[in-house]
Amino acid sequence: MGVFLDVGYREEHDPSESRLSDVLEHMEDHEGAEGFGVSLTCSQTEWSVYTEKTGLARWLNLSYTSHGNGAPRHMRQVSREKVLALWKLLAAGKIEDIEREPWQPGPGKP
Repeated sequence: MGVFLDVGYREEHDPSESRLSDVLEHMEDHEGAEGFGVSLTCSQTEWSVYTEKTGLARWLNLSYTSHGNGAPRHMRQVSREKVLALWKLLAAGKIEDIEREPWQPGPGKP
C-alpha cells in the first residue's frame, strides 16, 4: 500500500521506517514556521495519521469534507514511538488496528 509523508510543504512517497523515525526524532526541524505537524497518508484510502511536537495525534480521512466519512479524531500526549507504531500500521494497511485506538472525537484543537 503506497503512503506519502507530508513534511512541511513537501511530500515524500513511500519513506523508509528509518526516515519516519528521523522525522519524528527531529520534528522541531520539520514543522513549518506556522506550527504545522507532520503526517503519513495512505495514497489509496486517504486515511492519515498527523502529529505535532505537542503530542497531539490526529486520525482522519482526507476525503471527509467531500464524502462525510472519516471525521477527525484525536489523542493527546502521544509519544513519538506510538506515532511511529501507528504510521507502521498505516503503511501496512492495518486501518482496523488504528481504528481500535482510544481516539477522542474532533480534531483536538481548542
